[in-house]
Amino acid sequence: MKRILLLLAFVLLQGQTDIPIRPPKPPERPHIMEESDVDSLQPTTGVASVVSVAALEGVPADPRAQAAFMRGFRDAFREGDLRTERVAKPGRPARPGPTLHVRFRLAEAEDDKDLRTARAKLVWFAPPPDTVPGRGAAADSLARVYPGLGVSVTVEVREPGTPGREKPPLHHTVSLRLPSGHPVDAPYWQLAGRQVAFIVLEAVHRQDGDLDEDQRVKLEDARRVPPPADAFAPR
Repeated sequence: MKRILLLLAFVLLQGQTDIPIRPPKPPERPHIMEESDVDSLQPTTGVASVVSVAALEGVPADPRAQAAFMRGFRDAFREGDLRTERVAKPGRPARPGPTLHVRFRLAEAEDDKDLRTARAKLVWFAPPPDTVPGRGAAADSLARVYPGLGVSVTVEVREPGTPGREKPPLHHTVSLRLPSGHPVDAPYWQLAGRQVAFIVLEAVHRQDGDLDEDQRVKLEDARRVPPPADAFAPR
């Protein structure tokens, strides 16, 4: 009986030799992304938030100086990362800190209850002349001719929230000594705008918990100084 069954099976197989065999599935070709594909992707991490700078008081009044200042201010918000530094105790030298990823982008608008809002007030002052450490003399002739400017930056940051249950606003004040030895022209105002924006970003990130108590943004060609004794309105 087994021999008969095996013989029938052999005959059936011989009769189906014309059935096509499905070829193996070829491996998928890797998709090479075009530029338009990259632009269409949405980031999954590090998504930028928006901070509304509802008020920026004390910018220079001269149109060209103001345009240069605001150009530098806006440029700082386009930075991807900022260097930071740590200060263990007042008066001690700062040491390098971790890089701060800028998570906030700028919106220049009126107060918006749905956005984190920053308001900044600038008070300008004439800083004391730069001196050679240990000698008390002016650093060089250019520093005597162009003593530079100082600015005190006061920032208030408010976080959106349910009325009556908002997070208390953060108040942050820093006085800066801008560089000497250079005329106060458009490039100087542009540099000043960047340094002011760094202080605003420092306040916003501190309010959001991204900066430790001893951590701050490292400035460019500017340094932090004690509050000024007198002030003036920039022209």
